[in-house]
Amino acid sequence: YTGVKLTDKKTIIIKPCEQNEQAKPDLAFERFELPEIFTLGPDKMADIKGVLVVKNAGSTPSSNCYVDVVFEEIRTHRKESARYPVPNLDPGKNHSITIFIRLPEGNYKVCAFLDSTNGVAESNEANNTTCRNFGVRSK
Repeated sequence: YTGVKLTDKKTIIIKPCEQNEQAKPDLAFERFELPEIFTLGPDKMADIKGVLVVKNAGSTPSSNCYVDVVFEEIRTHRKESARYPVPNLDPGKNHSITIFIRLPEGNYKVCAFLDSTNGVAESNEANNTTCRNFGVRSK
């Protein structure tokens, strides 16, 4: 008891805070670390290793999804692909993915597609792809 006596009766309406309809997660690639040149090993294959960093740049947590990574040999258009899971991410948090594949000699383009099935409703769907070129050479 505060000792204050209420003499006027007033109606106070309490409403929940309005939810911002634009408040959504925004998954994006923060970094894609991949050397430009790889060297063939004795078996005529190169170990291709890189790191993708996914960040939730939005204002709400994201649900889990996948990153699809497609390696394409530029001359022959031969493709290899892999899928990597991305866990739920709170706003501002990131997740690192180590990608690995063995490829023969050639010039390649690799593209990573984040949430390619559109399972996560995002505030910006336009920042879900990143690509790099690299080569595999003999010694």
